[in-house]
Amino acid sequence: MRKIVFGVILSVCIIVLVGCSGSPDASSNVSVSDVLNAIQSSVNSVVGIEMGTEENDLNNLLGKKNQYIELGWFMDERAIPEWTDSPEYGTDTGGTLEKFANEADAKARHEYLQSFTGILAQYSEIYGVWVIRLSNNFTASQQSELLELIKNSISELE
Repeated sequence: MRKIVFGVILSVCIIVLVGCSGSPDASSNVSVSDVLNAIQSSVNSVVGIEMGTEENDLNNLLGKKNQYIELGWFMDERAIPEWTDSPEYGTDTGGTLEKFANEADAKARHEYLQSFTGILAQYSEIYGVWVIRLSNNFTASQQSELLELIKNSISELE
C-alpha cells in the first residue's frame, strides 16, 4: 500500500514540475504582438512597435521551414543613436522578438546569431520558443531590465 501511495505522490509531483517548467512552448497562444504591446505599455522610452511581415523582414526568414513563425520589433529612444535623424525598426534601435514553432529551431537561430558575436551590435537570449534580441546601445542594466520584462510578459500572458 505504501508503494502505491508513494507512486501516486511521485507521479503528481512530476506532473506539477513538468507543467511549471519556466520556459514557454510553441503551443502557447502568446503572440509577438501581445508581448510588444506589453512592453510598450510598461516602458515609457519605447516609442513604437512594428510587426514583421514577409515584406518588411530583412532576413527573409518569416514563415520559412525551421525559421521564426512570428517576428516583431520595438524602438526605444534610449537605444537610438544620436546621429540618426530617421531611425528604422530593428535590433539596433531597441529589440527584436522572434517566435519559433519549437525550441530546437529557436536554439539553432540563437546559435547562428551567437556566431556573429562582435560583428552584430546586439545581445540575444533564448527563452523557450522565443529568441529575444536587444541592442548593444542599451546599458547592461537596461538590457537586464528589458530581458526580465519580456520574459515576465511572456509568462504572464500564457
